[in-house]
Amino acid sequence: MTAEELEAYFTASPNQKYIQLEGDFNGNLCPNSAILGAEHLKVNCDGYGDQLLLGFRGKRLACTGSFRDSTIFQFLNAWRLNRGFHNLESVEINSSECNNYGAADPLKDMDVKQLDRPEDILHITWQVRYVQEGFFQMNKLLYFSRLYSSRNVISMFPAKSWKLGFSSRDYLIRDGDGEKASVSIKNHDVYFALWKGNSCEIENIND
Repeated sequence: MTAEELEAYFTASPNQKYIQLEGDFNGNLCPNSAILGAEHLKVNCDGYGDQLLLGFRGKRLACTGSFRDSTIFQFLNAWRLNRGFHNLESVEINSSECNNYGAADPLKDMDVKQLDRPEDILHITWQVRYVQEGFFQMNKLLYFSRLYSSRNVISMFPAKSWKLGFSSRDYLIRDGDGEKASVSIKNHDVYFALWKGNSCEIENIND
């Protein structure tokens, strides 16, 4: 399925709340893609996911794939400077063995804050709805919660509620409104989540 064919489907069926892309997907989408406007987007990407991250207009993005270090920095800095991502509530990136973001340290040139007490760490969680991986089948590209049948390409499976989260002492403050968001960059994973709209709990690392 090409980017144009993918876009044609979602143009005909706009305002999808949940979209999950699986299979042989290289990360390339049409400019201003309707897919990037979904509230909840989960993608397994064989190529670079930079376009997905920088163009996302929804609330929650989860992506397995490779990202350039400069893209991670660009995204975080744009959010911090209040230059985009105004609907965003959380981002989860897993690059497996593709990238080691910790080595590049995208946070080093940002005004990163830390919790006041060194023994405190913030545990932040949120709920998502994804198709269970055991339901994935060969030659199926799209999984999402509300759709109609389309020749073996688009399929419906029962979505399940999952709790995601991470712990971090680091957070950013957005210019203009003072909104706070925790961020964690370790090895192959990047996590970002607003305090507002998510469950936050202070934990003591010595307990």
